[in-house]
Amino acid sequence: PSFYLARLLLAATYARLGMVEEADWQIAEASILNPDISLNVEEAAAVYSKPQHLRHYLEGLSLAGLSDTH
Repeated sequence: PSFYLARLLLAATYARLGMVEEADWQIAEASILNPDISLNVEEAAAVYSKPQHLRHYLEGLSLAGLSDTH
């Protein structure tokens, strides 16, 4: 995907499934598409109707290796 958010969703999903190498690769590709991504940026920008969904997404990104700052 050429849309960085798709890569982040894949990274979070792969990380939750224990597919660490795939998650890491998706984070690397997302960082090429958007060098400013971080957990803090995603937390501020993400729109989820339920707070637990946002937490689940951010935890997946953290497991995938996305840092707090860019």
